[in-house]
Amino acid sequence: MINAKLNSAIILVRLVSGLIIMVYCFGHMINHSLGIISVESMDKFLEYFAIFWRAPGIYYLMPLSILLHALAALFTFLHRRSMRGLTKAEIIQFVLGLLLPLLLFMHISYGRVTYDMTGRLGYYSYFFDTIEKDNQFTFFFIFYSIMLAMVWVHGCLGLHRWLSLKPWYNRLWLFFYTLAIMPYITSMIGVAVGYREVVLRKFDSSWSNTIIEKTPWLDTAGLPMSSEQLKKISDDFVMPVAGRFILAFFLSVIIGVILRFIWLQIEK
Repeated sequence: MINAKLNSAIILVRLVSGLIIMVYCFGHMINHSLGIISVESMDKFLEYFAIFWRAPGIYYLMPLSILLHALAALFTFLHRRSMRGLTKAEIIQFVLGLLLPLLLFMHISYGRVTYDMTGRLGYYSYFFDTIEKDNQFTFFFIFYSIMLAMVWVHGCLGLHRWLSLKPWYNRLWLFFYTLAIMPYITSMIGVAVGYREVVLRKFDSSWSNTIIEKTPWLDTAGLPMSSEQLKKISDDFVMPVAGRFILAFFLSVIIGVILRFIWLQIEK
């Protein structure tokens, strides 16, 4: 009885935390899709997006959801006696589930470290301008498309397994399939179009002033920090935090494998 209740609770935790992560990602994709209209639209939506997710009581909801989702998945992994019998979709979902907590924490930390240290948002116009100057758009676009695909595919597979139990799901399957594909495609287009707009406007003096106003990292005189100053912040604070996340991730995976081995031996 206790075991059945515990399994039900774990399933509920995975479902709720997974839905919260999907809502967060969907909002991100809507934000990026607005690049098709203009980069100003992306920046404006980001302000409303940040107001919601950084409101009291919600600020830690996303990191907590990632942690609970990962722990619930780890419990399911430990409790499963054998990996045999898994479908291809379940295997893909399981592999992605091992990598996503690390990637999501690092992505969220980037924006939150900036906001917590400066009190200013990392606007898309500033970000696109920065990666254009550093000639890093190709790397960013490839990394972003892969990471978003991993998160979205993992979530959609989970939703598909959950909704497939509903009698009405098969009738609306095409609608949900379209809903799963379109936001990803439009977000990719929006990022590319938004970046191209920034590149085309970089010689406009008024646009340059806009970028300065939206720069999150300012020195004591209120001017944009130099690349040397930003590198020092990265070396002194951001990189050590990222290193702790990476170390904690790999330790969690190793501990999970060891616990599973011990668990199986006890059951035998």
